[in-house]
Formats: sequence, C-alpha cells, structure tokens
Amino acid sequence: MEIKSGTTSFKVPVSMFTSADAPVTGLTFSNVSAFIQKQDGASASKTLHSLNFVEINSASFPGIYDLELSGSELNTIGFLKYTISGSSGAQRFIGIVEVVANVEADSYKILSGRWKINSSTNVLTFYDTDGTTALKTFDLKDSAGSATSTSIFERVPT
Repeated sequence: MEIKSGTTSFKVPVSMFTSADAPVTGLTFSNVSAFIQKQDGASASKTLHSLNFVEINSASFPGIYDLELSGSELNTIGFLKYTISGSSGAQRFIGIVEVVANVEADSYKILSGRWKINSSTNVLTFYDTDGTTALKTFDLKDSAGSATSTSIFERVPT
C-alpha cells in the first residue's frame, strides 16, 4: 500500500486473530499496544485512543480493525512498519506501508514558489509557496565542474 507524503492521516487495516486463526473481536485501544518504525530508523510506541484504533464491524468483518496513522508518522519517505499486539489471545499483527513522494504537490510548490541563487555559496534554493521554507537546494557547477553562479551548466542536489 502506498501513501503520499504530506498526507495528514491515513487508516490502515489491521487483522487480529488467535493462533488457531479465529478472529478476535471486541478489542479497544486500551487492550492493545502499537509500535511504529520509519524508514530512517526512527521508532516509537504509538499512543492509541478511541479515534485511531477502531473495530470496523465485528459481525461483517470479525477481527478487522482500522489503525489511523498521523501526519507526523507519515512524514518520512520509504517503508513504515507498524505492529499491533493485543490481549485476549490475539496474535501480533505486522503491517508495512510505503510513504511515497507527492510528486504533484512537490512540483506545484517548486513551480509556484520562489527560487534564489546565492552568489556567495553558488547554491540554488527552491522555496515553498510561502516564500521562506526551503524545499530543495542544489550546488551550481560550470561545464568544468567548478562552483559557479554565473556560468551554470549543471545543478547538483545537496
């Protein structure tokens, strides 16, 4: 499953079953624990509450829950792993989603926002549409590969 970066929240499915493969129903945020690990290695316990861990429907979808991931958990490009451990004989659930670049939004920001060449450092900076938040910087080079701000041949991501 792919989720675009910049998403403020996203619900992912969680299947909770016993070791005998029987669905576990009736779990709430208070009798499960969650753990998140981002692509960059950052990991933490996730605080659960009645709005971010919800049983879908115990009759129609027994053992299936929604876990809501927050924007701060979805702010790193790459794979995001999450685990849910339950009581009542439920096994641990492990899920993986991929946070991908939001190319449309990023392109819009770069095309619409301000950009500036710093002639002292030979660096090109693209700014967000607010005009102050730096999105991406590039070292500027001439055709010989030397730093320049006047005879630009190439930009190299920093």
